[in-house]
This record gives sequence, C-alpha cells and structure tokens, in this order.
Amino acid sequence: MWVFTSTGFYSISKSKYCREGELSVRARAPEDLEVFLKKTGFSTEILEFPNADYQHRIHAPVDVVQRFLQQEVATLNYNDFKAACFEANPKRGRALGAIWEAAWRWWR
Repeated sequence: MWVFTSTGFYSISKSKYCREGELSVRARAPEDLEVFLKKTGFSTEILEFPNADYQHRIHAPVDVVQRFLQQEVATLNYNDFKAACFEANPKRGRALGAIWEAAWRWWR
C-alpha cells in the first residue's frame, strides 16, 4: 500500500523478510521514516539499501503501523491535501501534484 501524508511517502507491505506480525515500511527519504518513528514512539534502525527503489526501510509491528495511520487521520487538519503538502515541502508538493495529475488523467 502506498501512503502519502503531508510529511511523508511510505510503501507498506508484508515482505518475505518480515517476521510474524510485522510489516515493512519503506521510504525514499530517510526523514520520512524518522517522522514515522517519532510519531509512533517506536525505535528501530533505519536500514539503507542504496540500489533499491525505496532506499530506506524499517520493519515495524502491525500495531505500530496502525497507530501511525490512526494518528494521521486523528490529526488531519487541512482542507486541501496538495496545498498542505506544498506548504510543508514545495519540492514534495510538486511531485505529489504530478502524481495527482497522472491519476486524474487515468480515471477520466
């Protein structure tokens, strides 16, 4: 699953390297995983894979991932996602705008 928030982009999956009850949380920017860890209070090493499509990864218990997603929903305070993303980080906001546009064209 892809999860876009105003402060991060995550690819969450059940990889073959996960233990029972864990999920793989991957990101292209290490600061996204740092935000994830800070918001959840979970502590683990961010693994680096320089040649992978998602270079930064952690394994986290399912309940930690659920807590992160619940917190994102509970603290949502914007009425325009693209604008909130652009305000938080203009470069990321432009990238998300391009993704939005591609999806909009596909669904039309």
